[in-house]
Amino acid sequence: MKLVMSGTDFRNTPLALREKLSLGTEEIKAMIKDVCRDENILGCAVVSTCNRIEIYLSCDEYFADPAELLFKRCGEKKEDYIGKLKTRYGFDAARHLSEVACGLHSAIICEEQIVTQINEAAALSREAGGMDAVLNTLFRNAVSSGKRALTECKVSAVPPSAAARMADMAEIMFGDLRGKKALVIGSGKMGCLTSETLIKRGCDVKITIRSYRSGESHIPRGAVPVEYAARAASISESDIVVSATRSPHFTITVNDVMALPRKPMCIFDLAVPRDIEPGVNDIIKCFDIDDIYTEKTGIDPEVKAVYSIAEEYAEDFMQWEKFRSMLPVIEDIKSTVGERVINSHEFADIKVREDPELIAKTAAEKTADLIIKAIRESISMDELNICLKRIKNGSRFSRRELYGQRGETDI
Repeated sequence: MKLVMSGTDFRNTPLALREKLSLGTEEIKAMIKDVCRDENILGCAVVSTCNRIEIYLSCDEYFADPAELLFKRCGEKKEDYIGKLKTRYGFDAARHLSEVACGLHSAIICEEQIVTQINEAAALSREAGGMDAVLNTLFRNAVSSGKRALTECKVSAVPPSAAARMADMAEIMFGDLRGKKALVIGSGKMGCLTSETLIKRGCDVKITIRSYRSGESHIPRGAVPVEYAARAASISESDIVVSATRSPHFTITVNDVMALPRKPMCIFDLAVPRDIEPGVNDIIKCFDIDDIYTEKTGIDPEVKAVYSIAEEYAEDFMQWEKFRSMLPVIEDIKSTVGERVINSHEFADIKVREDPELIAKTAAEKTADLIIKAIRESISMDELNICLKRIKNGSRFSRRELYGQRGETDI
């Protein structure tokens, strides 16, 4: 197996370039199906969020170039992204995904939403038939690392989501959001989360919907639904406007803003690709997704603890893959040793005596003796002790606890 990934995020690629690589759900499924037609590509998964686009491949005989596949799908030129996309292999790829799931590479450091997004990327890959055993274990480990990091580590003074960060920024501008009027364009997950966040801060919130039917449309409690087509009137009545859709078209254009009888104080664009037409910022203060971030360094003890969790789970994945690659040889060893034991003179003499306990004990001793003799030139006393510890305690100890240090390997 060869694990490889390519990707970029808000730190390496500006939004104007990043949004060109953004893919919708159906586009991702189509890409995965197309990529997996290659007989040497065993699995494919795509992580696409507001801040990143990453492709993970499980390959057979050669390393496919995930970046090339992405450019081909999006119709972009590789030359425009030189130095902006990174490709990682083996352990580095596994560690990176765990760090992403833990929120270490998010614009909002250690945010809560990223674990769900990684889980959804894995589910989408399964739906498209792109999730092989390697990627399934890789993503499951990453999600587990993210959940553990959220449970055990609390990074101080960090908002839990982009919606919370947006509300914090609005409070800095207005001083207090109580009684302020807000319009949220888009009733998807981000739109609903944004509405709920603003309502908790005391805002009067309206949220756009394409068509409203009582009992069928999901509207956050306390939000007032308005037709998307009638949004212009609500924009004029609002102090704050937030747009968070997957629309292929701008939800607010320069002409829309110029025609408003009253303009809002600020607009937050949480969409990728952007919902707000460039140029609106020249008229109204407009923040895009790259303006919404927090800075935290690895010096923070809680952040360092999260890095340790991510690395531990990446190591666990590599150990799983290492063992998986050994299975055919292990089966051959078991078969060969079994034949040697059964056909040995010592074992034949014991079988004649028909003593079950003695037969079992001798078989175990003979088996262990043959295996240890076969590997004695390639294993140290420390490694033998670790082996003994693992046998005595099962899988209760992690690799870090057994070895007492980071054990890096690569494929």
